[in-house]
Amino acid sequence: MLASHAARVRCHCLPVSFITRIPVGRVKGIHLAGGRWVGKGNDTRVLDDHLHDVLEPVFALLEEVGANMEPGLTIILERDGHFPPIESLLNQLEQARQALARGRERRTRLSEIEAAA
Repeated sequence: MLASHAARVRCHCLPVSFITRIPVGRVKGIHLAGGRWVGKGNDTRVLDDHLHDVLEPVFALLEEVGANMEPGLTIILERDGHFPPIESLLNQLEQARQALARGRERRTRLSEIEAAA
């Protein structure tokens, strides 16, 4: 997911547009990883390093996933080093759950509105 966010930042693409074009039935799992901003000036980008906390824009993308994908996805929080206290990791998992829940709630509301119309 961060790689998607990082790639979109580099090419100045809209990540939500990318997510809405993904074939829904083909996505079975998502990996969330931390990263950090590197570079200077016009060469600033996100480095997907799995060593830092998940960035807020990644949780926003996960919310869009919840709004656009079928339930049943496997979500993995990946960390390859610089492990924070377990409370921090649990907090990131909770943020991921809440982001998915917000997206799914939005999807449900839209479906109800469309059905009523």
